[in-house]
Amino acid sequence: MQPLNVSFGIYAFLQMGWLFMAFISSGEAFMMSRYLVRKKFDKKIYLSATVSNLVSGALGIIFCSGNNTPSRKHSGRP
Repeated sequence: MQPLNVSFGIYAFLQMGWLFMAFISSGEAFMMSRYLVRKKFDKKIYLSATVSNLVSGALGIIFCSGNNTPSRKHSGRP
């Protein structure tokens, strides 16, 4: 398994997935705030990072869930 080669939303199905996603999102928001405005906490940056991660995760779940079903064309049946 390559953990960096999957959508962020796929971690929601793991046992500790929500905790992992919260840790990554918080770290991302902290680093963005630190480098963009030189503060530890900026409400606009935290909000935009959280919303973008939620949208990315939801779209990842939606798009990845449709690709897991085998098609009738390639099922091996004549």
